[in-house]
Amino acid sequence: LLRNYAEAGDKECFAACLYTCYDLIRPDTALELAWRKGMTDYAMPYLIQVLREYTSRVDALDKKTQKREEAEEKEKSASNDFVPDYLMPPMMGPGGLGGFGQLAIGNAPMPQQPGMMQP
Repeated sequence: LLRNYAEAGDKECFAACLYTCYDLIRPDTALELAWRKGMTDYAMPYLIQVLREYTSRVDALDKKTQKREEAEEKEKSASNDFVPDYLMPPMMGPGGLGGFGQLAIGNAPMPQQPGMMQP
């Protein structure tokens, strides 16, 4: 139908067909027909709308991708922040090389409570 209007030179019907059949017409086809038949002024509203729609889609995809990348980066950095206790070097006791106090928490002596027997 669009080709028929373009061949006939019916500019108003060409523009109306672009408007009515918006979802069915590929932008490259509309642009080519309009350019060959000198109807680019009548195809311009259609082309502007298509360009706006495509730009909106790309922007939305860009935002989704950016959010996903940020979440992955955050997850990756969060997993790198955890250092398990068994990887920590033990601290030297009193009189040892470092003199930093007790050993790591797992090796620290239990505090004495009154009335309890010592092992």
